[in-house]
Amino acid sequence: MDMSDTITWMKNIFAKNQNNVFLIDSITGKQYTYYEIEQLSLRGASLLQKKGIIKGDRINILLPNCLEFVLLYFSCMHLGAIPVPINIKLHIKDIEYIFKHAQPQLIFADNSFRESILKEWLPSNSEIVFFQTSSDSKESILLQEISILEPFDNYPFSSINKDDTILIIYTSGTTSQPKGVEFSYDKMISNALAFTKTTNLDSSYRFYDILPLAYMAGFYNLLLVPFLCGGSVVLEKVFDFSVALSFWKKIEQYQINALWLVPSIISILLSVNNKKMINDKIRLQIKVIFSGTAPLSSSLIASFEKAFSLKLYNTYGLSELLFISANFPNLGELKGVGKVLPGCNVSIIDDEGKIVPVGTAGEIVINSDYLMKGYYLSPEQTASALSNGMFKTGDIGYIDAEKCLYITDRKKDLIIRGGINISPAEIEEVIMKYPKVKEVAVVGIADELQGEKIVAVVQLFEQKIIESNIKTELLNHCSKLLAPFKLPEKIFLVDQFPKSVTGKVQKNKLKELFSSDQLK
Repeated sequence: MDMSDTITWMKNIFAKNQNNVFLIDSITGKQYTYYEIEQLSLRGASLLQKKGIIKGDRINILLPNCLEFVLLYFSCMHLGAIPVPINIKLHIKDIEYIFKHAQPQLIFADNSFRESILKEWLPSNSEIVFFQTSSDSKESILLQEISILEPFDNYPFSSINKDDTILIIYTSGTTSQPKGVEFSYDKMISNALAFTKTTNLDSSYRFYDILPLAYMAGFYNLLLVPFLCGGSVVLEKVFDFSVALSFWKKIEQYQINALWLVPSIISILLSVNNKKMINDKIRLQIKVIFSGTAPLSSSLIASFEKAFSLKLYNTYGLSELLFISANFPNLGELKGVGKVLPGCNVSIIDDEGKIVPVGTAGEIVINSDYLMKGYYLSPEQTASALSNGMFKTGDIGYIDAEKCLYITDRKKDLIIRGGINISPAEIEEVIMKYPKVKEVAVVGIADELQGEKIVAVVQLFEQKIIESNIKTELLNHCSKLLAPFKLPEKIFLVDQFPKSVTGKVQKNKLKELFSSDQLK
């Protein structure tokens, strides 16, 4: 598709699918057609206008997954305002930082934050609206107010141009302050259309949105992408243990046929699995299960596919670039993180910045047609992420002759022991093959003699195991599959890992715990 057509494509989505179901709210049990979402969100745009919001104003949304969150996203788009979502699971200090950095003109927040949000955090000209989201028995005050207003315009998205900002999403900021990733409509829609065309997604696909709407995967992968291909979405609260218990039942109930899973969700589904939870009807119903947002080990893929008799299609993307590559059913054999999308020019470079031959591992750098505008109000951080127009991913991998991409490690996670680069991912992969291991993270801890020591942090399926015995078992297991210089020098057992709100293990926190000798 020609780049100039992206806004027109988006504007036509509601009209082409008016009578089709777009959203099923699993939380309230209600369903909404494209026309109903269009009308409610246009009325929502009227509410924003009533509160003095104009094109380009920023609006923080601090809500759990709910209908109101979805409507506010679309309402902002109709008016040309910029949604700046905030995950409700962030630490209050991170929420304070985002308020102060984004300088919103308006904030919508869940009632639970009424006591914790301080007025001095807010810009002097901003307004904050607290409300209780809708339940199965009662509509929220916000939804009631929206419903009685006249639509902002007769047509959707009437105020936007292709270079306008569609949203600013702050990264989880595990090593520094959160960074606001800013995207234009044109780049985001173009990437979504490249992905849907490559993977053959169409209006027959119904996705299950179990990821936070405040993060890229919950908004982009599971709301905007299905919208742009005319599909539908079942909105659920953010995945937790209770969702895991009803996961397959909801899939059957709402005829869901497309999933996006992350490693932490896969692990939980495996831990609660029993043969009665999934049947052949569900297996036949599901068309595709994508996985992404965090590295997925081959052993976890194998465990999932064996347990559920369903295939996982690994993908690769970054908040700053959106989708980069994907496996999908028509590709045939699964290859790494899949085929590179059109518009993504992937190169592999060595430590000197020189491009290496096909099949040779190095740092992955990308020149993408879908690059972010930049980190909001952070030109220096934006510049440091780019090198001659190429985005430095920090991932290590290689690309084959068929333009399929393979990720082998994170550059910043590499352990340098005695002057030798050691891949934590390789060691993690070996340890994950041991049947008693549920999850593992390998980190390098500073050592005066060797530079870094290799430390494996392990979570077991069964906690009541004699610690000395299991450590010996794991070392014997590793010695059969790893070179001696790659063997962990210390193994620590934990009940759970520190993780970001997106489910990624926070290795920097593990290093801090080990360095202070608090984790034993």
